[in-house]
Amino acid sequence: TRSEPMPGGDVLYVLSFGEEHEPRIQRWRAGELLAQYDAPGLGELRTVFDIYVEDDQRIWFAYRTVDDVWGIAGVDDRGTPANPGDDHWVNYPLPPQSNQQQIALAVDLAGRVWYADFAGIYRREGDQWRTVHQGDGALDLTPSANGSMLLHGRWSTFLNGWDRHVTNVIDASDQIGTWRFLREFILSE
Repeated sequence: TRSEPMPGGDVLYVLSFGEEHEPRIQRWRAGELLAQYDAPGLGELRTVFDIYVEDDQRIWFAYRTVDDVWGIAGVDDRGTPANPGDDHWVNYPLPPQSNQQQIALAVDLAGRVWYADFAGIYRREGDQWRTVHQGDGALDLTPSANGSMLLHGRWSTFLNGWDRHVTNVIDASDQIGTWRFLREFILSE
């Protein structure tokens, strides 16, 4: 089970009861179920890897279906979460180069969808994924107020074989390989 607070006070939950049960994505307000999000056209979900709350109307989740399709779906509930009839859904299947093990996602201030896995970091541009960095990925993504994306993860190749948890930052407009490391590295235990 995962949860994510929403800016207006609601809480988004992904309820998962093992691989034999489809996960449920639910929005709760003051202890009451307000909405259950069922993405049209995805098929039966097996796993929801990550959820990202863009604002009180737009949420995103990284998923895998029982048919082994991997992707990121987003819903804009148009400010009426209890009325699924006006929801607008988008679905972005993951590219073939994705290793599809750990998936993190976020949306930057420009409204671009990012995802990361163990193989790299990708950004949605138009109707395709653009590889921002290939090699080491990230375990979590956090957009910052200045337009950059914080990448939290576990890298070894960047640090000459040392196994460390680090945080990096990349500008949303940077080309591949333009990395600026933050000064503080935290050694893994």
